[in-house]
Amino acid sequence: MALKAGLLGAGIAIAVVLAGLAVPKDRSWFRSWIGGHAGGLPVAAPAAPPDRLDAPALPAYVMNMGGGDIDVSAQIPGDPMGPPVIADPGSRLEIAVRGELEVENRVHVKLYWRMGDQLQRWRPSGQYGPFSTFRYRGAAEAPFGKGRGDIVVIVSPFPDIPDVVHPSWLGKPPRHWQIMRQPVIWRTAGAATSPAAKDAG
Repeated sequence: MALKAGLLGAGIAIAVVLAGLAVPKDRSWFRSWIGGHAGGLPVAAPAAPPDRLDAPALPAYVMNMGGGDIDVSAQIPGDPMGPPVIADPGSRLEIAVRGELEVENRVHVKLYWRMGDQLQRWRPSGQYGPFSTFRYRGAAEAPFGKGRGDIVVIVSPFPDIPDVVHPSWLGKPPRHWQIMRQPVIWRTAGAATSPAAKDAG
């Protein structure tokens, strides 16, 4: 009984001490400690939109660049997309996105800047025209600073392309999405974003 009482008394004393440590008036150190340790934990990628079995068959889509200078010397050997477009902030770029065959129903299109595992929505002004063609015109942006990257174009028969796309989705997208890219190179950094324009897609 004496042993149990002693252990009980020690346990109460420890609990009192821990309680005093666990509820400080300033909890910022605790939040910092949790944040620092939690930052090392792996974070699962969010799930991509699900495959749609009811997706209509679409022809292959292509993108064509207009405007912007080409840096032939910066082409990566073997890259089927060709040399990168110089996308210094403020330079005017034009992109046409169209199906190889005309489609009856209008598809949905969104554009993004990509560098490595970073993606950001690009919102140039867009128009939808004959032969199911989307035309975009806008000023280049450098949201990630100087370096190499891509303009990524996503086409879907459904309005299921989110503004925030996880990079892992580009490697394994929903089956009804079509993804195209145009290599770009940023030689200078500047304004990260331009005012939002009305979507064409």
